[in-house]
Amino acid sequence: MATILHHRINREASANRDRKYDDRDPGGYPGGSEVRHRGRASVDDDDDSCVCGITRSARATLCCICAWVFLLPAAGRAVGNILKYWHPSPPSTDRHSFVTVVLPSVLSGPKGRFDRLQAIGDTWGDGANAIFVTEEDESHFNEIVDLWPPAVGDGKGTEINKSFPRTLVTTKGLGGIERLAFVLHEVQSSIISLSPSFPRAFGYVYMVNDNTFVLSSHLSAYLESVGASPVNPLYLGHPLINGKGVIFNTGSAGYVLSHATLREVVTHFGQKSSVHESCRPPDPNVRGAKFIDENPGLLLAGCLKALGASPLDTREGNGAHIFHAFGPVRTYTGVVDKWYINRHKQLVDANLSSAFEGKQPAPNPENLERGAHCCSTNTVSFHYVEGAECRALWELRRRFLEAAKVPELSEIDRWVAKLWPVGKGEIGIYSHALPKTKESNQDLVVDPGFLTLLLDILGHL
Repeated sequence: MATILHHRINREASANRDRKYDDRDPGGYPGGSEVRHRGRASVDDDDDSCVCGITRSARATLCCICAWVFLLPAAGRAVGNILKYWHPSPPSTDRHSFVTVVLPSVLSGPKGRFDRLQAIGDTWGDGANAIFVTEEDESHFNEIVDLWPPAVGDGKGTEINKSFPRTLVTTKGLGGIERLAFVLHEVQSSIISLSPSFPRAFGYVYMVNDNTFVLSSHLSAYLESVGASPVNPLYLGHPLINGKGVIFNTGSAGYVLSHATLREVVTHFGQKSSVHESCRPPDPNVRGAKFIDENPGLLLAGCLKALGASPLDTREGNGAHIFHAFGPVRTYTGVVDKWYINRHKQLVDANLSSAFEGKQPAPNPENLERGAHCCSTNTVSFHYVEGAECRALWELRRRFLEAAKVPELSEIDRWVAKLWPVGKGEIGIYSHALPKTKESNQDLVVDPGFLTLLLDILGHL
């Protein structure tokens, strides 16, 4: 039987280990300018003579003025160069704070995107510092920005850092690569870094779709457990490999970029002038360019590799995944799409390093565990989760954490049966119905293994 930690620990305080940011430049990139110290010409203190009608004291004053006039601009440039690369520790002592950028899903869903955003806003959006990416011509645009004011560009300054979710409005008519590049740039320049709008800086950005369910405290704990640092290159998620041998973290499960990685990638990704060919957008006349533009995450993975941030094996030692590309039901039953299975097969030859610093990765990365071993208790995300299922999962989590004692399976069974959405009109076409119990001697409706899994994950702080 699973256990629940009943200590009520503040999420921010529990993530704080009283460690500060390393004030060095993220990723070890060179920064600053060498300030050359010029030697001083010696002055004979006993010389009171007048030179060209100027006394010694007047000459000293004149030298100071000249030094001020000629050396100050150089010193200013030197300090400017240092500040350009040096980023001080954020005011928050939480080294694993992050924002979650919620991108539009390609799926409309049974009730549409607005319902999914409302569900996120009602559940995990605030704790995960969610930023909803939206376009001016999308459905419900006015309602979206009214409910969740823009994170940048609304002229409210420091007034908008009080709560989340917020919105990030993108320019109309952008292609996939252009849009992702725009979003990354805006997040890096106006949100994740110190700015007038967000005086509290963030160490990471977590990129997800709007049909993703996120457990923010689990992500903070995971970043701590793997020894992550915002000043080092980092690209975490659920790695897959395509037919061309490109290893990438699937956007379905979401992926994490460190502050250092984001700072570098915004200067290269999607830029024709980048020194890294793998960061440049493809020639639109070349075969396959449209596919890449529709799947910009593939170009991003290649660009990140060139910048020193490659996918890592994020599984725990028993092979359980942290980031999931399907919902809890399909992940538990193992009934997932064939493309997803195939994208794992070649990972055995990929030689991925473990995300856990100093540890060997779990064996058999090509295998997808099912049942109780499918998911870590520290699971961060599930995908293809529509609004109704998102609300059900969040309510179950609330009940588990507030329970005076570990609830019996029979009680969990009643909760799940009452809360869980029913039919494709509620759960969507990519989710499956609850797995039924196969034990005739148990007075349960839902598979007890699935109930235990929900308790293990949602009841875990």
